[in-house]
Formats: sequence, structure tokens, C-alpha cells
Amino acid sequence: MSESTEHPEPIGTFLEEFFDPYEGFSSQPTQPILSEFNRLCDHNGWEKNDPERTQARSRLQDAVANQFNTVFGTDMDDLGAWHKLCTALKIDPVPDTPAKCRRAVKNVFVNIYDLIDEPQTQVPAKLFDSEVALSEYTKRTGKYYPRDNVCAGNLMKFLLRRILSPDPERRRGGGGGGGGGGGAGGGGGANRRKRRMRG
Repeated sequence: MSESTEHPEPIGTFLEEFFDPYEGFSSQPTQPILSEFNRLCDHNGWEKNDPERTQARSRLQDAVANQFNTVFGTDMDDLGAWHKLCTALKIDPVPDTPAKCRRAVKNVFVNIYDLIDEPQTQVPAKLFDSEVALSEYTKRTGKYYPRDNVCAGNLMKFLLRRILSPDPERRRGGGGGGGGGGGAGGGGGANRRKRRMRG
């Protein structure tokens, strides 16, 4: 992806293609993605634990990842991709090397859905002061994103954070455990899948 400091383009092909096949449903591109998804669920009569709703949510997550990859890129060594991401995250001045960009983004806390929504809703994605604050927001709004989505590129994964087990030491501009998004919370068994969720 070529170097650029322009704001990402509005909603694109992958998200449009997700909503298009549903007969009788017309998505509103200026509305938040998850709001439109919830409206789709109401349109189709899908209850919370309906298998069709679960499958659709998984496809939506794929579409969000592909949209992110298209807008920002996937290559951790691509300075242009980093510049687009840093610009979207309001990092100023934008660092001049991938390594410096990586350090700048490391302790930025933003919800992925809000970041993807911003170009079409014109509502700035909130930048949180800590991983704990992002976790609280994500839990409250239900805007979870799975860290193990196969479509997510390396750049997107670097931005994902621990949500169910946030590190209280990770603050904006500060330190804390782990690089990038850090690891998922410990433990396993029935809670393993939940612990993979990030914002």
C-alpha cells in the first residue's frame, strides 16, 4: 500500500458485500456497523443464540478484517500502511519509520469497530487512556472482536487489545506487559473462547 496521510475512505466493498445478499434489507452506510447488524438480526428474526445469527456475526467479523486490511494494509514493514493507521489514530507527528510507528501505536487503545465506523459515521473513534478503560467500554457496548479471526492481518492484530483480562499497567504513552495487543488472558476450559476476545 502506498504511503499516505489521508483519512481512510468511507465504507467499502467488503462490508457492502456482507449486507447485500439479505433480501429485503437495505443497509445504511452512514450508520455504525454493529447497529446495522443488529437491525439485520431484527429484520430476520434472529434471537441472541440463533445459529444463523452466530454465523452471520462471524462473516461480519471477516468483512471487518478485510475492510481494515484494504484501508490500512497488513504489512508490518510498510511505512505507508503505518502512516495511514497513525493518521487515523491521531498520532501527531506521524513517525518516520515502521519501528517508530510500532512504538507509537503500541499503547493506543481504540475499539476496532469504532475505527472502521469513523469514515462513514463521521463520529471520531474514541481513544482511551488505558487498556482497562477500553475493556470497560467494549464490555458495556458489546463491541467485541476475536483476536483469532483468520482474516485479520498483522497490522490489525497489532492494534487488538486484551478485553476480558486487561493489563492495569498498560496506559496510553506508558508501559505495561506485552507488545502490540498482548496475549489473551490465561486459563482455558469453557472460558477459553471468551478470553480470546479483544476490542
